[in-house]
Amino acid sequence: MTDSENQAIENSNPVPTVIAVVGPFRSGTSCVAGMLHTLGVSMGNKFPTSGIANEKGFFEAMHLRRMMSQCFSWPMLESKNVSHEQLVEILKDHYSFRLTRNRRTKISSDEFDDSFLGIKHPALCLMIPEIKESCSSMKAIAITRDIESAVKSMGCAGLFPMVSPEDRTELVNRLIKTRDDALASNQIDTLKIDYADVIANPASVVDSMIKFLGITPTQDQIQAAVAFVDSSLCHYPRKELNPS
Repeated sequence: MTDSENQAIENSNPVPTVIAVVGPFRSGTSCVAGMLHTLGVSMGNKFPTSGIANEKGFFEAMHLRRMMSQCFSWPMLESKNVSHEQLVEILKDHYSFRLTRNRRTKISSDEFDDSFLGIKHPALCLMIPEIKESCSSMKAIAITRDIESAVKSMGCAGLFPMVSPEDRTELVNRLIKTRDDALASNQIDTLKIDYADVIANPASVVDSMIKFLGITPTQDQIQAAVAFVDSSLCHYPRKELNPS
């Protein structure tokens, strides 16, 4: 696509309010992102295939996931020396890609609220200033889960099998601290959600998200978002795949 075509799309499709679902690995971000997507806040056009560790899906845009892999090394999400300015432009490119795809596939405005664009990836915990600069308006939904459960869940899901529990703990702590410090210092409008509350009382969490975003989903969407949370699933994997 040419620069003039991109500019024409940007002019006709200004970047909506960006909703950043931010949390470390295995903290419940996929579940909350799925609830948002069901409520009409589009999290993307194409997602990674669901699996035993995430049976309901990841709700992480494939385009954003590929871009993040170019910016951060795995598994510890260390920067590949991508500058602040470059990260801002990468996010803008993602928004443009999403808006272009929405237009081409004619995503129904009845299904999704085009005044919002949702993004979700663990590395976004490290990119709060860049997200703020990349758009005219943003809100954050910060997911918390007790660190011990998140770290153990990483091992049980077979995530980063060569990484020790100590290094997993360091990673989760770093993501949480960087996220929370940046949300505060950048004065980002933030809704904090505890994953335990999502599982125990999804209706209350859905209500809090609706009020926070000021959206007006249909009753069917609200019921589907509540039903999206399946407490019978293995939210806390039962057996450590990489005991150490």
